[in-house]
Amino acid sequence: MNYIYCPRNMVLVAALLVMAVLLGSRPLAAGEGDAATLADSGVPAWAAERFQLASELARQGKSGEALKAYDLALTPSGEANARRGLPWTLVLEVTLRQAFCLMDLGRFAEARALLNSPKFRPHLGKLTPLQLFTYYYCFGNILGNLGEVYEAAEKFRRAVTIAGTVLQDPQKEYDSWFWAHSWVGKHHQWSLLEELAVAAIKSGTAAQSEALMDLGEKSRCLALMGKGKPGPAIDAASRVRRYYQSMQNPEKTAEWTTFLLNLNSPRAGEPPANVPAMIAP
Repeated sequence: MNYIYCPRNMVLVAALLVMAVLLGSRPLAAGEGDAATLADSGVPAWAAERFQLASELARQGKSGEALKAYDLALTPSGEANARRGLPWTLVLEVTLRQAFCLMDLGRFAEARALLNSPKFRPHLGKLTPLQLFTYYYCFGNILGNLGEVYEAAEKFRRAVTIAGTVLQDPQKEYDSWFWAHSWVGKHHQWSLLEELAVAAIKSGTAAQSEALMDLGEKSRCLALMGKGKPGPAIDAASRVRRYYQSMQNPEKTAEWTTFLLNLNSPRAGEPPANVPAMIAP
């Protein structure tokens, strides 16, 4: 997971990551999500074709057009009540993808309202595990963009649980942890970041995930710096670097050497300025 971060492009990276999750999931069927496959899943041919068109527009980055096209996949012209007869799997999937389109357009408040709407929330129990993961993961990034980091962290915690215990997907689990830490650190909520860091270290230790343990250690160091405790932060980072030196791992040693230099770079009393960049591997 090697991203380039800066305050201007963090929203874009979050949107692209969510897009990858949404477009990579196939909760409706095991195939490629074309019209014929959707029809085999109980979706009417007209809805399957419109869904395919909307998905193609989304893949092309035409989020505004895709947003409207997804709605047509549920309610074609002249059939105002057609949605009632559609499989809920399709209705819920379309709603998730519309939320992504709104997020990609920077309309985060609308995306939150959509996922909180009465037509969606009562039916969360009908989501597949992958859809449910996507729901919490997408919602966490929406709330992060809105600055509601405590609520975002809770959504990401649920995404972590689903990714780790149900989907058994280490990459999705790591990505959920990463964005939880990124949004909380970006908004300088140091106590919450420290709490998340400890949880990530514990989870990484249990799963023997070096990447997750490193994420937790870096976040804990940054949280300590943000709380005005540079000594313990530098000691902790130095300890990790010494560990990788003892393991004769030059790549990780260099990574933590750079992290230590960046950790020492803020002026005295100033919190870390770009947490997402510093915790990225």
